[in-house]
Amino acid sequence: MDSHENCVFCALYGGTIEASTVFRNEHVMAAMTIRPSHVGHVLLFPKAHVEDFALLDQKRLGYLFHVAARLKLAICEAIPCEGFQVLINQGEATHQKRDCRHLHVHLIPCSLEAPGDVEGRRAEAPRGELDEAARRIAQRLNVDADAEK
Repeated sequence: MDSHENCVFCALYGGTIEASTVFRNEHVMAAMTIRPSHVGHVLLFPKAHVEDFALLDQKRLGYLFHVAARLKLAICEAIPCEGFQVLINQGEATHQKRDCRHLHVHLIPCSLEAPGDVEGRRAEAPRGELDEAARRIAQRLNVDADAEK
């Protein structure tokens, strides 16, 4: 489960591809997707290269979804939304590209004017827009929080 040289997510975590980073630690990274289906669309992925979430042990899977839940709260505070999608694509049948076969969780805020649709992604977003969304979300993120909302 080490890094794979042709993996976009391993390159993002390793810093060889530019990212608008929301959160990064020794276990996971969260960054804005460059082709968002909605402003605030974040990708969360583990440092370790793993393709199938079912192969993660309970501790790592639990931590991944703990961070996903904290990110969801921060995204909804930073980006106006009326709904939310949490999505994992896995395999060719889900239109997952070969260089994206690293487990990643899509966290997508949705609104009634622009409902979420991962297939309805727009063109590459300007880096400034992604950086600003990442900054707004990161300001509201508390990964260590366990409090109920």
